[in-house]
Amino acid sequence: MNFKELSRKVKYFFSISEGSNEQDQFGYFHWYEKDPKRLRWEAAMINALFPELTMLKLRDGRLAFSGILKGKEIALVFPYLYPLEPPQVAIFGGKVEGKDLDCFYTGFIWQPNMSAVDILREMKPN
Repeated sequence: MNFKELSRKVKYFFSISEGSNEQDQFGYFHWYEKDPKRLRWEAAMINALFPELTMLKLRDGRLAFSGILKGKEIALVFPYLYPLEPPQVAIFGGKVEGKDLDCFYTGFIWQPNMSAVDILREMKPN
């Protein structure tokens, strides 16, 4: 699957909306506007440890990393309330810990002091 096809599948799988019109009390729409230092750190760590993943910005403003990881096509999408809510990871094709094709990876317990890298390191595709 090429990058364009994967991008389309990511948008469909995550039911991309037109974006959030609500600003927080400081006027920010997205977590990475509020905390650009964390964005730089997350991007640097993912690029260093998982260079096969590419960062993209979805139409609704959320950030995602997608590509092939451990032989599976994946997409990691940051939620609006990151890091309070965990990133969602979709696996396209194949199986992960007995799950069927095109599933969400849920084999982790999220805590706000964690990062997306922690989830990617824990993934164990079959």
